[in-house]
Amino acid sequence: MFNCCCTTEDQNEFRPIPSAGYTSEKYPAEEPGSMMAELSVPAAPAASTSKPAVFEVDLDMSSGNPLGILLDNADEDFGPMIKDVAGVGSVALYNANCSPECKIETFDRIESVNGKSSSIFGKSSEEELRLASEGSKLSLVIRKPQRRAINIDKSSGKAMGVNMTYKKASVGIVVKSIDSHGLIADWNAANPECTVMIGDRIVGMNGEDVKSSELIAMMKSRTKFNLEIMSY
Repeated sequence: MFNCCCTTEDQNEFRPIPSAGYTSEKYPAEEPGSMMAELSVPAAPAASTSKPAVFEVDLDMSSGNPLGILLDNADEDFGPMIKDVAGVGSVALYNANCSPECKIETFDRIESVNGKSSSIFGKSSEEELRLASEGSKLSLVIRKPQRRAINIDKSSGKAMGVNMTYKKASVGIVVKSIDSHGLIADWNAANPECTVMIGDRIVGMNGEDVKSSELIAMMKSRTKFNLEIMSY
């Protein structure tokens, strides 16, 4: 069973973090939807290691500029994902002066704000994060995802065994839980170096990014396809 529920340059710095912990606070639910599909278990694709998984950024907020990011709050547990980065603002200024591998980009997830889990901000907006800045700086812990592909074959008799959630304007569908007896669990057991995890997002099909509602419709109507997953 596949269940899906719609719910200044020297002052900007980054610090790599070997690992990050976070707590969980629920966001209010939004409009629901549902779907079903089954998953096959193909060989694991190679995971990218070209970018740091987690790093901390200190953004200079003294100028009063906006952050210049658009946030996606579909993930109820681990914090907002960056849906878009504007060409102007504090984040754009940081990106213009940081090393390329540590730019803040689309699909990055904000896991903490000034040392606190980003989930405590509820439906986080750019304005809420800006107001949370302490003095002239805003400290963000950023987690970068790895993009992976999984082959789907709905002709299989075994259930996919995963619960998903999304919101009306969200990018992708968030993995909420994984059944220990489904095909996702089989994939994880066979590919421990490339597992699908809670908090990952399905963002597209057959190599292309697709809006959440369209993605669900495509998954319903097609029998065999590839799913594109952002893994955190």
